[in-house]
Amino acid sequence: RNSQISFCGCCEGQIYAEVLRAESEVHKALRGAEVFAKHIREEGIVREQRLEKSVRMLEEAIAADHQGSRGHLLELCVIAEAAAWEEITWFEAHEERWVKQVVPLVRAACVLLAALHSAMTTIEGLLEAEQEYTALR
Repeated sequence: RNSQISFCGCCEGQIYAEVLRAESEVHKALRGAEVFAKHIREEGIVREQRLEKSVRMLEEAIAADHQGSRGHLLELCVIAEAAAWEEITWFEAHEERWVKQVVPLVRAACVLLAALHSAMTTIEGLLEAEQEYTALR
C-alpha cells in the first residue's frame, strides 16, 4: 500500500511538472503571438503608407499626363504600378483585417492601375507613332 501511495505521488509530481511545462509553453506561445501581431501591425502600417505613396505617384502621373510629359508619365506609371502591386500582394498574403482596413485604398489603386494600363498602352502607341513620324520626316 505504501508503494502504491508513493507511486501515486510520483505520478502527481510528473503530471504537475507536465502541467507547469505546458503552461510555460502556452505563455511562450502567447508572447510569441503578441510579438508577431505587433510586428504585423507595424509592418502593415508601413506597407499602408507605401501603398498610399504609390497611389499618390499614380495620381502625379495622371497630373503629369495632363501637362503633356508623356515619357515621364510612362516611367512614373511603371514605378508606381510595381510598388503598388508589391504592397497589395503583401496585404493579400497577411491577416484579413489588414486587407479590410485598406480595401478602399486597394480598390482605388486597382482602378488607377487598370486606367493607367490603358493609358500606358495608348502612350506607348503615341510614342511609337511619334517616332515613326519623326523618322519619316
